[in-house]
Parts: sequence; structure tokens; C-alpha cells
Amino acid sequence: MNILAERQKGAVFFAVGWMLAGVFLFAAGVFALATGVFETSAENSGVEYCFLVLGGALIVWGAVMLFLVLRTPKTVAVLKGETLEFCGKEYALSAIESVLYRNAYTIRLFGRPYGRLTLVFKDGTRVSASYVADVRAAAEKIDGLLGEDPFASEDKNG
Repeated sequence: MNILAERQKGAVFFAVGWMLAGVFLFAAGVFALATGVFETSAENSGVEYCFLVLGGALIVWGAVMLFLVLRTPKTVAVLKGETLEFCGKEYALSAIESVLYRNAYTIRLFGRPYGRLTLVFKDGTRVSASYVADVRAAAEKIDGLLGEDPFASEDKNG
């Protein structure tokens, strides 16, 4: 069993962090609304509602991110002979036309870059996984298994 791609290890903690930040801001908004801290001046009126909205948005953002992360299996792609197990389903290597990847546009402070890995099949269907760790290397590994380089015959002939 040859593991080709894995889920980003820190993605679950990152999603939970967004949710906790949202809970903190939401709680600050509820506290400010209940105590009337910002009602003393006209310039600050309505700030508590900004805390509530921003906190709620961060909670929703973290929950969606957590759902997407937990939907991606820990081992995304595994080579088993002439088949590729991708997200728990097996596909023949001969049915795969190409492999696409897209890096996530985030600051990478504590880990490898991650992104979305997509398999394109010859019949036109696509299968993808989000939060794949070191997505470029994983795409190159799978692409290397698909067969010869299409430009290799031109190099031999000329």
C-alpha cells in the first residue's frame, strides 16, 4: 500500500480555532449589549451589534470549514496495484485522464501547503478532495503513475 496523498494535519485545529474566535466575539457582543457599555457615547453605539455579526460569521465559517475537513478522509489517495483508492472509492489508473491541483491561498506558518486535488476521468467526470497536504507533490505523484510523458515520443524521434 503506497500512500500518495493525505489530509492536512492542522486543518481540524484551524477550523476549531475559527469557531472559538467567533464564540469569543459573539460572547463579547452579548456582554456589551447586556451591560450597555457602548451606549454611553453616540460614536460607539452599535458596536455591540458588529461584535455579534462578526462573531456569528466566524462561527459559521469555522463550522463549514470543520464540516469540509472532516468530510475529507485522513488518507486521501492510496495506490493498490493498478487501482487508485481516492477518498474511499477505487478507480482504475487507466480511467484517469489528468490530475489537477489548486493551492489554498493562506499564510503557511505551521505546516506544509495544502489545497484541492481533482482527478479528471476520460468520461468527463471529476472527483476532488479539499485540504490535501502538500497538494503539488501529491498531484505529481499521481500524474507520474498515469503513464508516459506525452512529449517523450517527440524527444526520441527528433
